Amino acid sequence: MNRYFLSVLVALGAQSAFTQTLPKIQSFEGTIADNWSFTTNPAAYNLKGHVWECVSDGGQYFSSAPDGSYFWEFYDIDEIPGVAGDGVCNLVFETVDLSSVAECTLSFDYCNRGLDLNDCVSYNLAFDNSNNWASACEVELPKHGDHVSTWFTVQVPVPAEAQYCRLRLSAKANAAADCGGFDNIQLKEGILAQPQIEIISREDGAFFENSISNITIVGTSTNLAGVLVWSNALNSASGAIAASNEWSIASLPLEEGRNNISITATNAVGLKVVVEISYLRGRALAKDGAGRIAFVAFNSAGDSFAFVALEELPAGAVLHFSDNAWNGVSFSATEDNLEWSNSLATAAGTVVTCYNCDAPAISSNSLGAAMSGKLRLAQSGEEIYAYCGSLRQPTAFLAAISTANSNLKGTGLIYGETAVAISKTPVSQYYHGIRNTQRQWRDYLPLINSAAYWSNTAGATESWGDTARFARATMGTVITVK
Repeated sequence: MNRYFLSVLVALGAQSAFTQTLPKIQSFEGTIADNWSFTTNPAAYNLKGHVWECVSDGGQYFSSAPDGSYFWEFYDIDEIPGVAGDGVCNLVFETVDLSSVAECTLSFDYCNRGLDLNDCVSYNLAFDNSNNWASACEVELPKHGDHVSTWFTVQVPVPAEAQYCRLRLSAKANAAADCGGFDNIQLKEGILAQPQIEIISREDGAFFENSISNITIVGTSTNLAGVLVWSNALNSASGAIAASNEWSIASLPLEEGRNNISITATNAVGLKVVVEISYLRGRALAKDGAGRIAFVAFNSAGDSFAFVALEELPAGAVLHFSDNAWNGVSFSATEDNLEWSNSLATAAGTVVTCYNCDAPAISSNSLGAAMSGKLRLAQSGEEIYAYCGSLRQPTAFLAAISTANSNLKGTGLIYGETAVAISKTPVSQYYHGIRNTQRQWRDYLPLINSAAYWSNTAGATESWGDTARFARATMGTVITVK
């Protein structure tokens, strides 16, 4: 049995002495700061993988304690001696006298994983001087899947008219690996504004290649001065939340593959909000490029074209554009090839215009990035393939545009999805569809690559028709923990 809990185990139902001292805190650290006493039913237990006790390690199931080193864990508790037939275990906290307290707030952290249909984690908050829990209100907390290891915070305002406050935390889990925990239980004076945060960044689950991501976070509460913590599998960091209610995280390192990132904002009085986001890194441009860009303009008379980046193109990206015939395996060597590269990252939504591509001495583009080689476009029956790799050996095709339904075999591109087949005439055409209504960048692909959204420009000297950048619809999410 844990050395700390020998001093707090008493018979369930025994009346504790009331206290008027706030705050009341129990973080299971065994220090003088943990002044909110409690009883357990059943008694603390930890044997053969059946756990109902204070522990210092969540192991493979959930992250470390949100406050200090210890937390109260439950794991496969239906096998613990003394547990009732329904498998419910309880932590019952001493009754607190609030007769001289105007208003206060209860908060605690909890986590759970893999709970079955009949399992539950709950709390019971009562405002009377009684040992009868049947008449109180039981609140069941959300269940989380096997992939969620995060702690969540519950905050409940205590009514101003309440004379007493009683708290019971309960858990029911009837199978192996059905588990969870409680920590950082506090009763603090004052009814406080819930902190809220909004993530303004790449869309959740985005694909991108860079190893660094910048996330901007904006506070939307007037009471957010405190601490901000973010963490992922690589590391974690923290910083102060400014009183201006606006701050940002820069240079968030990301590992290849899935990055589950937890961002926690805690205001000056200890109220929290937790936001989970997920990024996927590792889609190398040179190996998996389909749909990373899309052609948005074609002018065979001016040997010009334009494309939009639908994901960030990292600095140093090298793109090849060829109007050579493709046989499904290789390019012919009868026509030309143009190479485009950028010295700075090209943001998603940016339209890049390349013009006068038949004359290398004067060819240029809207970003001032380097271009070499040349491209002479035929008046009809023409195509441009965009790809990564070497001059004649593509490693990944990104996009294609054709006035002749050119061959896409072996490219991984599909007309109407990642390639567009436009009409043979006129010689100057461009995408005229929407540019600011889609919530995901890739949602623009079927629009851009549909000939129905292409029009001719006013004259051959107009190379691209519309150079306005693309934008996503608002993606910010405000999450409030109540």
